[in-house]
Amino acid sequence: MSMSLMVLITSLYKVATGWLVRAVYGGSLHNVGVRLLYLPSLARMSFLWSYMGKKNWYDRVDDTVILGALPFRSQTKELVEREKVTATISVNEWYEIQFFTNNKKEWEAHGVTQHWFETVDFQPPSLDNIREGLEVINQVKASGNSVYLHCKAGKGRSAVVAACYLIKDRNLSVGEAIDFLRSKRPQISINKFQRQRVTEFLELSKTKSE
Repeated sequence: MSMSLMVLITSLYKVATGWLVRAVYGGSLHNVGVRLLYLPSLARMSFLWSYMGKKNWYDRVDDTVILGALPFRSQTKELVEREKVTATISVNEWYEIQFFTNNKKEWEAHGVTQHWFETVDFQPPSLDNIREGLEVINQVKASGNSVYLHCKAGKGRSAVVAACYLIKDRNLSVGEAIDFLRSKRPQISINKFQRQRVTEFLELSKTKSE
């Protein structure tokens, strides 16, 4: 076994045990399950998507929005230089963005602003967070650059924000927005609770425009 692999395994073990303690004493039963499954699911996803090429790590929704999985530090140069990313929107819990991705200061060193909207996996982001996320997207859009919008896998929580963006930007229905996203990123998987939040956003948007 190589030294780098041993270091990785040791680091993952330390992180996992720390999360286990915090999960048991600091969250609901749902949160505990989600946290315990985080590392195994991230590892499986990395293997299948990155190494086996089963799915794209990220996909461009339009000229402004890139919807993707957790951006690893090793992807920073690619995202900044090739994709012209100047802002990230992280729809994650605190522990998901602690170790494998840039923190706020690291992003800023590359000219990227990080916006974090804490959201439990399989749950939808709040309406306030969605609105704030759309403000970020619109600001970046005006500058001609790109936003990297992500959760863990880029298919649920962050997809809710992306769907709401499409509804507002293109005047789409909920179904049309989700179908459009799926045409760009086939692994999109918005559950009934998340879809309900998108519907709620649409209804409130209609009310405000009347």
